[in-house]
Amino acid sequence: MYMHPDLAAYFKTLPPSDDPKTPVFPSSYGKKSGSHGGLSNAINRLMELAGIRVPLGSEKRGKGRRFKALGFHSLRHSFISRLANAEVPADVRKQLVGHSSDDIHRRYVHLDLSLQTKAIAGLSSLLPAPTKRSKDRRQRARPAASRTVSQSPSVLA
Repeated sequence: MYMHPDLAAYFKTLPPSDDPKTPVFPSSYGKKSGSHGGLSNAINRLMELAGIRVPLGSEKRGKGRRFKALGFHSLRHSFISRLANAEVPADVRKQLVGHSSDDIHRRYVHLDLSLQTKAIAGLSSLLPAPTKRSKDRRQRARPAASRTVSQSPSVLA
């Protein structure tokens, strides 16, 4: 799988190892993702230290638990949205993140207003293009008071 150049550069700064099974993040290795010391909780602690206060998300109906509105999973939404706003095709985005369903994938995409504006600006006009004839008709239809002196009809004496 292709890796972003910034991430590849970061990995090159890590101490080398001859063991291919060496974990990339040793402090998180072997911990369950939802456990007290898991990555999601580590991200939440960092957000608290940074002064980012995050309320719980909306109340869930049925099974499932209530999640915070921002957290580790938000990075997944950001990644997919950034790809979408860079106009990366949906099938490529889905492959990169492992989504098999279009419905699930759509929940992660948040388009920027600038991309929506660009899409609308790219549409052709709904109005017919002006022709010489329509321009002439519009000029003749203007009231005489709005015409310039050179356009006024000549008066015969």
